[in-house]
Amino acid sequence: SGLSLKSVSEGLETVYKFHRTVKVSPGSLVSVWSSDSGEEHMPAEGQLVMKEGAWKFGDMVETLLVDKEGEVLASRETKKEKEAFGASRKFAGRRLDGGAEADKN
Repeated sequence: SGLSLKSVSEGLETVYKFHRTVKVSPGSLVSVWSSDSGEEHMPAEGQLVMKEGAWKFGDMVETLLVDKEGEVLASRETKKEKEAFGASRKFAGRRLDGGAEADKN
């Protein structure tokens, strides 16, 4: 097929070259897993596993699908966002400043 999937994160580039028999049609979904992922290599189902190596993931990852001439066919930028967990409190009850008078209205 002449296609490659290139991923750059924190200055490190990982490249996966698709086997010439792998067909990637426009709009199709293909997963490429790191060699140590434990996933099964099933090219007919679009699930591919690297023979060796692994994807590098930092705070920012740029992934490109390129053809044999180096033309970018698709791209994606992924940015890691830190999750913030907070507490919220909900009060259910009567306000004390209005007292019983407030309940009559």
